[in-house]
Amino acid sequence: MGLLAAALAMWAAIYLFAYEREYAGVPVEAGRAMVMEGSVEAVSGKSVLFRPDGSQWLYAVSSRDGACPLEAGERYRIKGEAYPLQVPCGPGIFDRERWGYLHGIIAGIRLDEYCRNGPGPPPCSGKGRLRMMRPGR
Repeated sequence: MGLLAAALAMWAAIYLFAYEREYAGVPVEAGRAMVMEGSVEAVSGKSVLFRPDGSQWLYAVSSRDGACPLEAGERYRIKGEAYPLQVPCGPGIFDRERWGYLHGIIAGIRLDEYCRNGPGPPPCSGKGRLRMMRPGR
């Protein structure tokens, strides 16, 4: 049992180091205007998961007035205001920043403008409220 605990502790330390190295070091300025092109990979509730061209990270894009008009499987040029995922402000509070890292989401964007650029790569499969795009749509 001691060997298992040591292995688990080592894995946790390596995992936390990866988090700090890969995610926490990416600057996301609240209120910064972002303009990017990419594709929508999935719809999640009132927001979409958007992957800019050449990026390993996803952005959670939401509309200021409710449901996001972007559709999964399509390419867009978007303009909006970036915001960082919130870190917990006390013990026992949901850690949205860590959740985002585990799901490959680096930040959120409040959508101001968008332009459809045509079909994109097939959307990813997911869990929960994420849904797959139907073929031929």
